[in-house]
Amino acid sequence: MIGIGNKSTQRSPMSFQRSTSSSTTWSSAVALGGPQPDVGGSPVEPLGHQARRLFDRYIRHRRREPDLQFLYLPGVPQLLEIGRWLYWWGLTAGKIQREHGISRWQQLRESWHFTWHEKIQAQLYYMYELYLPEEQARAGGYLTRRETKNGLIRAVNWMTRNGQGKQTDFGDKATFVALLAQHRLPSTPILFARDAKSGEPMMAPASAFETDLFIKHRYGKGAQGANLIHHTGAGQFHYHGQTISRDQLIADVTTRSHRTSIIVIARQVNHPDFADLAEQSLMTLRVFTCLDESGEPRVVLGMLRILGKLEPDWHSEIEWGAAVDPVTGRLGLLVSDIPHQDNGRYTHHPVAGRPVTGRPITGRIVPEWSEVCRVALAGHEIARDRLFIGWDIAVTPNGPVILEANGVPDFVFPQRVHRQPVSEMRLGQLISPHLDQLEREIDRLPADQRKKARTQ
Repeated sequence: MIGIGNKSTQRSPMSFQRSTSSSTTWSSAVALGGPQPDVGGSPVEPLGHQARRLFDRYIRHRRREPDLQFLYLPGVPQLLEIGRWLYWWGLTAGKIQREHGISRWQQLRESWHFTWHEKIQAQLYYMYELYLPEEQARAGGYLTRRETKNGLIRAVNWMTRNGQGKQTDFGDKATFVALLAQHRLPSTPILFARDAKSGEPMMAPASAFETDLFIKHRYGKGAQGANLIHHTGAGQFHYHGQTISRDQLIADVTTRSHRTSIIVIARQVNHPDFADLAEQSLMTLRVFTCLDESGEPRVVLGMLRILGKLEPDWHSEIEWGAAVDPVTGRLGLLVSDIPHQDNGRYTHHPVAGRPVTGRPITGRIVPEWSEVCRVALAGHEIARDRLFIGWDIAVTPNGPVILEANGVPDFVFPQRVHRQPVSEMRLGQLISPHLDQLEREIDRLPADQRKKARTQ
């Protein structure tokens, strides 16, 4: 066991474990650095390489932002990439040199190679620890935001629903909560909502507001625009440093909603069995579900998330994550999403000078993990138009509650937390055939249609 607060630079002994109950197992012997032989001896392209190649071949050329066309002028993307490369190198290289003895200049050369030859940006050179030789050998298996967030996942989901209809709406939190309620899935009821577009408010009875509250953007992602409001007495709240009434609170939120659509929800609290890992924030579980070979949703990935930005006394922007074994619910090592601030892997809580300091993490079991999985799978049943979904689920004293669903989830932090590229995971095994199918669909297009599609 690694000591409290000490870092581990070795691969976690609590590595990601895959369910042996699946009809198809995924061998950890799959090689990742370059083309590898399949059963017949032909080279197999690593998943990340294939995803980036397909993105560059087709999707990257679709200009979806007419107000930002200057970003596509000749030379501008390259200049921006050079700026990012130098920025992340300058921010992180000194820390890596001190911790691993790898010179700044070697990092500069290697991050340049990954940026331009592997299409893995300099930030991800540090997120994926590609300065380590063993990680460089697996670089081809990593997915990045560049391809996943900019159209590749949408293209895969389009095939999943056979090009028919619209995707289940996850972007509007009010609509999403109504969908969950319709299917009797646990969620956090919305007490107040106002759409900046329509101006029509929705209001729960006054009695529902007699609790701590949470304000969020209706169309935002994650903790964007989030504020905690403490309930101090009947109809009274502590808000922005002063005590105000419920009517004053609603008036302020209504004014804010003229600019950005706002929702107000009742604050949820953490399950007592692991509430000691946070102070004020609600910890969430990012649970990936994916349709398997038979078209049935399966839980393929889990991660505990603790957001420093929601802990005002931590004075930190770090998001902490720990891998969750999808079979047992057991927690792995805790790791930061900002390597230039903290690049360690911890068995115990590393936040210093707080009540949470030194509390054990690795080896703990997420309470009600089997119920968390059941809720996530039931959620995917009502959204089968998507191949995979990233669920944000909180475990409260009353059980799991679905907070959000992400149809285009982030892959970067989960890969860093698990210290594994997606191609080594069960998730990668399930995604791979769909990338093959996408390529076949592109190849079927006549040359003139393919060229036209590239410029739309």
